[in-house]
Amino acid sequence: MKNISIWKDQTKINNNNNVLTKGLETEILIIGCGISGLSTGLELLENNKKFIMVEKKQCGMGITANSTGKLTFAQGSIYDKITKTYNFSTAFKYYQSQKDAMKKAYNNIKRYNIDCDYEIVPSYIFTDKDNEIEKIKKEEIFYKKAKINYKKVTSLPNNYPIKYGLKFDNTAIFNPLKYTQGIKKIIEQSKNKIFENTTVHEVKKMENKYKVITDRGVIYAKKVIVTTHYPFFIKPVFIPFKTYIEKSYVLASKLKSPKISAITLSKPTISQRNYKDDYFIFASNSHSTSNHYNFSKQFNELMIKYSNSFLGDIKYIWSTHDIMTNDSIPYIGKINKEEIYIATGFNKWGMTNGILSGKIISDSILHKHNCYNSIFSLKRKFSLIRVLNLVKNDFKTFTTLILTKLVKNHKFYNHAKVVNINGENIGIYYHNGKEYRVKNTCPHMKCSLIFNEFEKTWDCPCHGSRFDIRGNVISGPSTYNIKLDKK
Repeated sequence: MKNISIWKDQTKINNNNNVLTKGLETEILIIGCGISGLSTGLELLENNKKFIMVEKKQCGMGITANSTGKLTFAQGSIYDKITKTYNFSTAFKYYQSQKDAMKKAYNNIKRYNIDCDYEIVPSYIFTDKDNEIEKIKKEEIFYKKAKINYKKVTSLPNNYPIKYGLKFDNTAIFNPLKYTQGIKKIIEQSKNKIFENTTVHEVKKMENKYKVITDRGVIYAKKVIVTTHYPFFIKPVFIPFKTYIEKSYVLASKLKSPKISAITLSKPTISQRNYKDDYFIFASNSHSTSNHYNFSKQFNELMIKYSNSFLGDIKYIWSTHDIMTNDSIPYIGKINKEEIYIATGFNKWGMTNGILSGKIISDSILHKHNCYNSIFSLKRKFSLIRVLNLVKNDFKTFTTLILTKLVKNHKFYNHAKVVNINGENIGIYYHNGKEYRVKNTCPHMKCSLIFNEFEKTWDCPCHGSRFDIRGNVISGPSTYNIKLDKK
């Protein structure tokens, strides 16, 4: 069993060797080369715009490569949530946006001949609990009112036990990493540059442009598009206060079964899909990073849930983070009067919303009308539900920050501990007779880190930054390592 996503292990990654030159200038800079950034680049390329892209690691190897790779509008109880927070019209607009994103993905695959194991399969939303049947029926109200075709079901094709569900045709699954590698190749064949292994630390506003400071040099740009999983700056949109992080656990097994894409409405969510003819992907145990610190327990529970219903051998297991907004709608678009654009908070549906964000942001830059601007706008109106969720989630994050300061060593750390040396908290991990020491404070907003015994990482429970046992940053929002200074 490999502790890596199936996409990373079964996709050929082509690295580039582009190196930043001193004082590079561009009209448009895209920071982040996951599905959102590459989709934006493709849209701009098709409109003959010149740009530069930078990526901390390799294109698509972040959250995109840890996703389940679904292209569907059937997204749990999202339409009931949006209707309650805003209204039916907003929920229907969101549905249309997801359909358009699915169509865009299909058209890109056909137009550019991208080999990404794309398959049309039915989608199911379902519950396996009697007390949640009414919850599904509330979601069903939206589909009835919107006149969307569906079928009621009481079983899944793979015989997974359910109580009640809805089936939708003409949705899809694909390999998200192969898809992004295909778009990367198209962009690289143009005159636009992608710089991998380049970490952006800061964006400074100048008189008529932005100074973007990276670990490999400075880039000057008139417009900056931030499509990193988590925007690395706080002001002026205050993303950490408008969102929270959910961690999910995923496995892929060697198993032949009927091809489906399915997800529950319950918490923790259960997600299922197939890959090719002989793999089955199963995800569950999603939770706020502020709620659970025993990651080994969550991985073990995932495997038990899978084994209770399926027999295939588990070949891959991994985790992923999702940014959840307080109203179930992503933030996509321009920041006030600045020439900075962001796309974040995809609420577990990064494949459709990542593709969609490329179109919304490029249209904004090209001064084209986009009918989805208003619902994804960073300036959308507050609702009472949104405000209450904001207060609840921010309180949870603040409580977590305090708790991690008080409780240094959890009993499940096993080979790791936190000690105070000369007034500084140091994380220590022992592996194969060797000691690894790091700073135990996240550089992002100074939360204390929790050791992830299963994946051998130091994780931030506040906003999801992750670091390896040597102190190298794996994923943000932090862009800095936690290595100790050499003395």
